[in-house]
Amino acid sequence: MLPRAAIVQAVRRRGWAAPVAPLVRRDVPRIEAGESLLRVYQVMEQSEWKTVPVVREDRLLGLVTLDDLSRVYAVLSAPR
Repeated sequence: MLPRAAIVQAVRRRGWAAPVAPLVRRDVPRIEAGESLLRVYQVMEQSEWKTVPVVREDRLLGLVTLDDLSRVYAVLSAPR
């Protein structure tokens, strides 16, 4: 994963030609596919990450973002 702050810093230092490899972080919390959306939110709340990879047997299935969760909450909270 690439933290936004690292991308900004790299572009400021080296421009848009900055290499991606040094920015990659592997210490990202991840969620197993069977875990709940509540657990995803808890992981985000307890870490610096606002995007969490969803995996099954170490294979990436997708990403859940805080924006995804916020939008669903907003839709479900709106008066009908």
